Amino acid sequence: MLETPSLPPRLIHLPGGLRLLDEQTDKIVLQLHARKPYATMATPEYSQVYATVAQIGLPTIGVEFLTLDTLRGVAAPDWQVASPSQGFALRAERNAWSQVRTLAQKDGRDFDADLANRAVTYLDLAAIRLLDLSNCYSRVLIAFDHDSDARQKIGILYRDGFVTALEAAIHAFAADAASFRDLIVEAAWRLLKLGDQEVRKIGKFCQFYKSKIGTNPIGDALWSVARDGWLGQFSNLRDDITHAAPIGGRGIRDCTVRAHQLGKSIVPRLHYPLFGSDGKLFDDSLYADFSDDARARATMKRYVFWSDGAVDALDYAWQVTDKLVALLGQVRIASGIRGEMPTITDKDITGPVVIGRG
Repeated sequence: MLETPSLPPRLIHLPGGLRLLDEQTDKIVLQLHARKPYATMATPEYSQVYATVAQIGLPTIGVEFLTLDTLRGVAAPDWQVASPSQGFALRAERNAWSQVRTLAQKDGRDFDADLANRAVTYLDLAAIRLLDLSNCYSRVLIAFDHDSDARQKIGILYRDGFVTALEAAIHAFAADAASFRDLIVEAAWRLLKLGDQEVRKIGKFCQFYKSKIGTNPIGDALWSVARDGWLGQFSNLRDDITHAAPIGGRGIRDCTVRAHQLGKSIVPRLHYPLFGSDGKLFDDSLYADFSDDARARATMKRYVFWSDGAVDALDYAWQVTDKLVALLGQVRIASGIRGEMPTITDKDITGPVVIGRG
């Protein structure tokens, strides 16, 4: 008789550096870390845990499936990015492109194999960048909680040494997401046969596709979001982060620790303001002016007001990643490019079979 395999414990990454631990017991635990629980809830069905935490205003950024080896640090994290609406879409898209690579290599289609290999690589990098950024949020929030003076003042501006690592993670995300974006436009141009020119960058795509608007629905959609939509906004933001001025390098750049209402309790939630409601990365009025107390207080007051309306870095990175994954999937489906699962036969086995730990 077949037995249902035991399900692994899960550490669910939530916005603002919070975590939810599901150890497959009768309780799930909302926590900062193992020694800092905030609340417990009765464990719902395995598949309903994500919906349960979403009901308290904390959508799932991603999930670590815990093993003894990952906890010891001798195995890489088993990390999966969650989509706001499509489950584990990044994992599914990675599997699809891995299968495209397998069939392209089998058929000797070198360009398709190379394109698929790079798609798999950038999907892997996207997942790693979100894990790194989420972990940086957690480290800053843990440091805040350890500061006995700060933790009594939820809502204050906060900065410590870990914030620099958080800003480095933002830089890394922006760089890799831009390369991911360029891969998508290259795939669209070649696989959908949008033109004869060589297009491997977003700028070239916008330049050459302008005269072709109306010829392909996926091309039209891509051109629209690249020019005036979310992809164009990301491209401008990436240029500002990478070229104009590094994050943290102009004016005040402090986090704020916000209060998240959880029933009758309040838990801290980190907010790193990435860009303002006007879409701008910086506001020149936020340069720190500490020449006297009055000017310093006025500058800090302006910054707090700006930060309150600013978009959070982790939330933004998660949403942009999800949109990039969806766009890549649309290109793949529209192109009709096929894939297949790799197969192993007796001919592929060249030595003794050794069963190791998975």
